[in-house]
Amino acid sequence: MKFTTLIRITLGAVVSQCLTGQVIESEEPSELTQLEPYLVTGSHLPVSNERLPPALTVIDSAALELWDHQTAIEAIREQAFSFGASNTENDSNGGTGSAGANLRGLGNLSTLTLINGRRSGGNSAYGFQHGGFADLNLIPTAAIQAVQVVPGDGSVTYGSDAVAGTLNILLHDSYTGNRIDSSYSNTTDGDASEKTLSFLSGQALNDSTHLVLSGSWYQRNAINTRDRNISEDTDRRSQGGQNQGSPTYPGRIKVDGSEYTLKDGVVSPQSLSDYRLWDASEDLYNFNDQAIAVPEVERSSLMAHLSHEIRPQLQIWTEFLYTGSNFENGLAPAPWFGGSFPFAGFNFPVHSAVLDAARTSPHLPSGIAPSELEQVNYRSFELGRLEIEQQKTALRGLIGLRGQAADWNWETAVSYIETKLEANYSGITDETALVDLINSGAFNPFASAGAVGTGYDNTTALQSAARTPSNHYDETFWSYDLKADAPLFELPAGELELATGLEFRKETIDVAIDPLFESSMNLGGASENSYGAEREVSALFVEAWLPILSQVHQELAISLSSRYEHYRDRPTAGNSDVSNEYDALVYKAGLFYRPHPALQIRASLGSSFRAPTLTESYGAGISTYPIYNDPLGFTPPSSRIDTAVSGNPDLDPERSINLNVGLLFEPDTTRGWQIAVDYYRIETEDVIVNGAQYFIDQA
Repeated sequence: MKFTTLIRITLGAVVSQCLTGQVIESEEPSELTQLEPYLVTGSHLPVSNERLPPALTVIDSAALELWDHQTAIEAIREQAFSFGASNTENDSNGGTGSAGANLRGLGNLSTLTLINGRRSGGNSAYGFQHGGFADLNLIPTAAIQAVQVVPGDGSVTYGSDAVAGTLNILLHDSYTGNRIDSSYSNTTDGDASEKTLSFLSGQALNDSTHLVLSGSWYQRNAINTRDRNISEDTDRRSQGGQNQGSPTYPGRIKVDGSEYTLKDGVVSPQSLSDYRLWDASEDLYNFNDQAIAVPEVERSSLMAHLSHEIRPQLQIWTEFLYTGSNFENGLAPAPWFGGSFPFAGFNFPVHSAVLDAARTSPHLPSGIAPSELEQVNYRSFELGRLEIEQQKTALRGLIGLRGQAADWNWETAVSYIETKLEANYSGITDETALVDLINSGAFNPFASAGAVGTGYDNTTALQSAARTPSNHYDETFWSYDLKADAPLFELPAGELELATGLEFRKETIDVAIDPLFESSMNLGGASENSYGAEREVSALFVEAWLPILSQVHQELAISLSSRYEHYRDRPTAGNSDVSNEYDALVYKAGLFYRPHPALQIRASLGSSFRAPTLTESYGAGISTYPIYNDPLGFTPPSSRIDTAVSGNPDLDPERSINLNVGLLFEPDTTRGWQIAVDYYRIETEDVIVNGAQYFIDQA
């Protein structure tokens, strides 16, 4: 049995400014300093330490370093509130190297990710996930000051998507000093090394200007599925499962209702006698022998934060973040066949031109009538793995102004985010070119991979029909916001506090699919179609804090908030011409009660919503090949079914009612431990799902 051990070496250097002064031998106890209220994730109102939400989780840069996490998502996954399926950097089949948070198991699209309190991106042009820097792998840990997570409804505060909670990445903005960090780690079983190099520098340029710079580089080698015992074979029967190998490989045909495979040692069949009956449980190809379990990735990032005090109570600041990522994904050589596949008692044609060419091929084995040939299978071993190199760049820029006028603290900012993803494929065959080669006899569809015979050379033929298509997925997001807060007037139990503001944002996605994929003439990979769409959102919000009771050891208050958003969606490319407009008005009422200095109780009831993504509304058709359970039993086990998925412009937003109750017990704040208990209930209507299996089961 193989065991894998991780070995990590970390080197770091820190250079700080030191102040030298007179040694103080003794000093008188000083008076306690009253800390100013400050903003935390989940509210636009400043709070004190006593009013922090019980569910607030803070992971600072020291914790990230101590736990040896290379990305913020690694730390998030270890929290109790993070569970359920989500896209990860380890997705080898269709993954892009992106990773999003999934709070309370409601999915990536129900968790909102912020950077410094503002949206980290808009709609994704690739699949059903968030765009921009909601891909947490694009945010280097060297640039992170802290991660704040508040599970629970945040739609009132931040808008759509925050149904399950909000994740806020706080980047360094006031760091002073210089540090360089480097690390290397590897496994004792195969080269799955990780290498990192980063720097963080912060300096006061003068009395009113501060600059923080950070740069990072990360590289991880791939792990092949054959490198680990648990994944080296698709035959899981010894583990209590099934043989999940593929029935699609050279030498397998279907004739007059019976399925055959080449006899051992036969390379180029001359007649049906060179075949034997195919065993559906034994004669399956172990595609894990050439697949990738954990893809290779390399990322480089640069972050900058510059702030300048124009005059007292007026500051301008700017933020910049750039990341370039190269993600190398790979699957076993591309499978393809000409014929039809059975499902639920029906036969669905696939690549009929390949079957027609095989029926008239000069290499058709004797004893097989052209009309009796129903399916011919192949796998492009001659072209190597089906590989996808995905190059992604993401850019974020922001400029803002904040200040104070009378009792009002105000802040306004404009931000822009741009993400580009280019997916370059290899191991793909042009069906039209291959059909010509079959008709001419230059390719033998009945022979083993790499076979050479009279008039044909399968390797040379496939290489001449090979193509390297590229898809492009572009996203843009820009927003403007203005918000302010102030204590309005004094109540018997304290000040009534109010926060209000407005936001406007515009998002676009543009998907440009290679003509080969659009024509569905690709053997290997998924067929897709180009499309584009844009969204404009206008929002107003208000939040109030009303103290009811304030005594030495007791405090009672209620919070009220509401948000209105107006959406305008429209397609800019593709087949749809349906524009959508819809409104969302959400509310939240909360109760805060501290009956004892060591005990806090919070409860809230509110509504939330999630607008359909532009891909969910306008996404053009994409063909995938998942495995479904056939309730009627007509489909062979592990059969991959050609499935078309497209957007639906008639979708309505998801609407939820959220109940949250939290209790925090902290008997001694100096001891550093506490007990927190949280209860939540979320009821959602008009849930948006992509559930083909559900509809199959209903039929």
